[in-house]
Amino acid sequence: MATIISPKLAIEVGLPGGKSKVEVKCQLKFSPFEMFSMSHGVRFRLECKLWGADAWPNPDDSLYSFTRKMYPDTTPSATENVIFTATIPSSVLNEDDSIFDRTDEVYAALTLTNLETGVKITTKSNEIVHHF
Repeated sequence: MATIISPKLAIEVGLPGGKSKVEVKCQLKFSPFEMFSMSHGVRFRLECKLWGADAWPNPDDSLYSFTRKMYPDTTPSATENVIFTATIPSSVLNEDDSIFDRTDEVYAALTLTNLETGVKITTKSNEIVHHF
């Protein structure tokens, strides 16, 4: 299966209107067989979602989903440089707001799905700790 390499989350806070710019970067590496398969109709879908990390036993909070990307794209390559960006209200990233915990922990999860076989791989980015 293809691999997701070096996922990196960056968040720029303090934009006008109480917004934050969120950027997730990674690389996709496709094998020669996958490149051949894509040239014969196999497609891959890459999804990126922001999550708020929570301590066990609480499940992580789903915060934001980026528009998915499809591969092959218009310029197929064995190594794809991927960037997801969005400017969103900072309040979306505010996943912990209780008297006991006001610090937010946000990470990105990237999921690549082979649409022919249904096989999926998921990788997490770094976690950003901040009070949004």
